[in-house]
Amino acid sequence: MAERRRNVVMLFTNSFEPFQGRYHRVYNEAQALLSRGYRVTILAWDRRLNCRREEHIDGISVVRFRLRAGERTGPRFLPRLAAYWIWAAVRLLQRRCDILHLHNVDVLPLGVLARTLGRVPVILDVCEPDYYAMWDEKLTPLVNLVAWVEKSLGRCTDCVLVHNRYQVRKYERWHVVRVVQIGSYPTLDMVRTKPRLAKRDGSPLVFGTVGTFFHNSGVEETIGAFGALPARNGNVRLLLAGRVMDYYGERFDDLVRPHGDSIETTGAFDSNRIPELYANIDVAVMICERDRWYRNITPTKFFDSLANGVPVIASDIGGIGELVQYLRCGIVVDESNREEIVAAMEFMIDNPEERRRMGERALGAAQSEYNFDRMAERLVEVYERLQH
Repeated sequence: MAERRRNVVMLFTNSFEPFQGRYHRVYNEAQALLSRGYRVTILAWDRRLNCRREEHIDGISVVRFRLRAGERTGPRFLPRLAAYWIWAAVRLLQRRCDILHLHNVDVLPLGVLARTLGRVPVILDVCEPDYYAMWDEKLTPLVNLVAWVEKSLGRCTDCVLVHNRYQVRKYERWHVVRVVQIGSYPTLDMVRTKPRLAKRDGSPLVFGTVGTFFHNSGVEETIGAFGALPARNGNVRLLLAGRVMDYYGERFDDLVRPHGDSIETTGAFDSNRIPELYANIDVAVMICERDRWYRNITPTKFFDSLANGVPVIASDIGGIGELVQYLRCGIVVDESNREEIVAAMEFMIDNPEERRRMGERALGAAQSEYNFDRMAERLVEVYERLQH
């Protein structure tokens, strides 16, 4: 008799749409499991009421909770989160679940309850290093409470998957039994096979930022430095590719408008377009404020830039500074120092050969190490250990 396929249920409090930053991590993990014979269902949350309730995406079954909820709304989000828990709990009772995969801390209480009552193995997959740290500082006691919940209930899971070394150290310090680093890297089919061709004479040099734009995301520092480039560097452009959060739209437009055609914006895009976007970028700019939210985050867009052979100008967050220096694939800057960012941009403009070599080293690192195909084996090993 053929062995029964194991059912994995993933809890994910976003709508699972390709323009979302965490989409590729969740999608790649699900695909790795499908390739090993698992069935994967994602219980997602349609916060904008613009998605199908149920659909299949490349073999992944997606079922969505529908309740409108804004972004970065602070504690006002919690009652809606509780509604998602109730909905997801009912769905878990209605289907067989052999392994429960929790994407981020906001579903951790429900997962631990399911593990306790249903004796289901639970994996906690934590993308954000310091959860809810983006909340206003006056809410620090509540943020500390969330951290306590993360620490206490994290110990009750069977394994914690994390994104970077900071998180590994944090959970080990909390005496979590099993912590595994699964980097949010692009799959090999998203990695260029050959280095980029040299820039044609006379064509503009394009700096680019790919991601989501909001207050404190670094876009203001990036635009400010770009606007401060000396006039002699006139044949340059800035590409801002990504979704602008609703509350930030007016401010974003005010920043971009004075620069006319020298700044191009794309709006939200399907993540499968990332190689197309990077094909139009000569230097990736990843300026982020080192506040309590960003300081320990390792942006996935850094690994996208490696995969596309694009050198970077980046601020030192989440271990990026160390990686850039180790791989020699870009320049690390202080995001609060506009002159330093401008100087890095000028270096990239004036040194095309070094820029090319940086890109080649970036691509080599993605091909050999920073790709999800390597991470997939690590993920499957975690699952196989839970079955024994």
